[in-house]
Amino acid sequence: MDGMVNKAIEQMLRIDYGETVWAAVRRRAGVTDEVFVSTEAYPDDLTFRLIAAASECTGTPVTRILRRFGEYWMVDANGADYGHMFAAAGRTLDQFLANLPQLHDRIALQFPNLEPPRLIVTDQTGRSLRLKFSGLRPGLTAFIRGVVQGVGKRFATPVRLTVERSPADTRVLRVEW
Repeated sequence: MDGMVNKAIEQMLRIDYGETVWAAVRRRAGVTDEVFVSTEAYPDDLTFRLIAAASECTGTPVTRILRRFGEYWMVDANGADYGHMFAAAGRTLDQFLANLPQLHDRIALQFPNLEPPRLIVTDQTGRSLRLKFSGLRPGLTAFIRGVVQGVGKRFATPVRLTVERSPADTRVLRVEW
């Protein structure tokens, strides 16, 4: 994962739980780096250790940490850096979700090693759609749920999410607003 992910996890944990908990998470996860470099690639295992350690140190389930992180990722972590790209991705929740592949492509120009999930909007009706995602690291469905909740917050549009059954390599999230 890119360092910007680990850096955002650190920022979220510091804001939500404070410096003492962040220090405990670092120790439990075995993190020796003092800072994460946004443009540097880190092993996926390190990111998963940070999430697991955050769960253990806070008593919060991993899925809740991941959902919170997805929301933080969309609302807080990337707002300053990618606000202009976010604004160009659409003026409504459904436009933004439909344009996520193009947004990932533009961000990948800055981060060539970026491996985002593939997200495709299908079955869009008046106030609902299906978001198919694949290429996601195992266990990160909760993160995508948080991302969509964060997109809803960006557009002041409360969302209701339902994970639907799908083939093993693709997941489907029903989004209603």
